[in-house]
Amino acid sequence: RNVPMTRKMISKLNDFRLSNNTEYQKFQSCLSSESKKRLLDRSLELEKQVALVSENVRLFLEPSRSDDHITNFESAATKGKYCEIDASRVLDYPNSTLMRTIS
Repeated sequence: RNVPMTRKMISKLNDFRLSNNTEYQKFQSCLSSESKKRLLDRSLELEKQVALVSENVRLFLEPSRSDDHITNFESAATKGKYCEIDASRVLDYPNSTLMRTIS
């Protein structure tokens, strides 16, 4: 059963991520390279569609515009923006600092 996280739990998790980033990363589950590529391709396509609707297609077609989009996407991926905590993995380590922090 899925139990929504409370604000207090989210706050504890964020504090933990900032102070124990190495351990936090052990419990992350991120998109595969293939999934990230599909997400980036879809994102670029949606941005192009928005540009077409708003008649700013020439802005989107400028190489720097799509390059900026790709750079921002890759930066977000590097920062773990496309990752989440794998709860099963956390539960496998009940004595971990993370588990003690959020319980």
